[in-house]
Amino acid sequence: MNIWGRVGGRGAAALLTVVLLSGCLSPDKEQAKPELLKPARDKVEFLEVQKDSIVNELNGVGSVIPREIVYAQYPIEGKLAELRVKPGDRVRSGDVLMTLDPGTLEMDLRKQLLEVELARQALEKARTELRGEEVRVEGLSLEVQELKLKRLQQRQAQLELKSPVEGTIVFAESLKRGDSIASYRDLVGIAPDKGRLVQYMAELGRALPPLEKGTAVQMVRDGKTWEGRIVQSPSNAPITLDPRQAELNSKTLLMEFAATPEGIALGETVEFRIQLERKDNAIKIPRGALRTYQGRTFVHILEGETRKEVDVERGMQTATEVEIKSGLKEGQKVIVN
Repeated sequence: MNIWGRVGGRGAAALLTVVLLSGCLSPDKEQAKPELLKPARDKVEFLEVQKDSIVNELNGVGSVIPREIVYAQYPIEGKLAELRVKPGDRVRSGDVLMTLDPGTLEMDLRKQLLEVELARQALEKARTELRGEEVRVEGLSLEVQELKLKRLQQRQAQLELKSPVEGTIVFAESLKRGDSIASYRDLVGIAPDKGRLVQYMAELGRALPPLEKGTAVQMVRDGKTWEGRIVQSPSNAPITLDPRQAELNSKTLLMEFAATPEGIALGETVEFRIQLERKDNAIKIPRGALRTYQGRTFVHILEGETRKEVDVERGMQTATEVEIKSGLKEGQKVIVN
């Protein structure tokens, strides 16, 4: 009889399982051993200590503003007839900025011309008739009428508000036809062509360092560097009792070009840099390589294959670099990672 028939279906399955398991566990077959990975080794990044210049600078971007603003005013009162300019317009000296409504002025002038002529004829008649006292009186009357005429003519000439300088309109009062105009009120502001400043406003929370008036500045416009100087800084701003102006002065830096670039426009942005401190032939390292711990200031250096800690004394510092006054010497390898 067949062995499979003797053990039956259930027994055959059990026997097959035993055979298969015994094959897997056979000592004649070697099991695969897991491969051991070598531990990763940190890559040490370092730089060789050298002597170089270290410079601490103030950098920023300022806006071109006028050095001064000249305001145009009416010496008389009246009603607006026409406003001819708006901010950004270019004007020449003598250009009409606005006009006042003449009202009845033209008629008043004609009447006064007649009064002057009548007074002149009366004076001539008195002289012809040799009436001495009347000559004196008619002469005074003529003077009075001529003064009235002169005042009317002056008012006529003052109806036009003219620009006192050549420049750019930076301010114009918001007015419409018929609005009342008060005398000696600033109506139009003109920035003369000669004189431009660069204004820098420090960011919130950033204090400007003490800077003397006249300190050299380099300004960059269209890739070209222009020399300049500081005109005003928080340390030399004028004293004011206005708290808002005082706050503005505390964060404002004003600079001027030694020679104003041709075609520079109001509102244009200009990059600038001011050298605050410089030291030549100094040992410097990246700020990230300097470490501090429990009052110590130190760096890691590489000697052969060994990492060592070295205490150092730091000097001047910039946003990215720090001077090492002692503790390092040229040729040493400072670990930066």
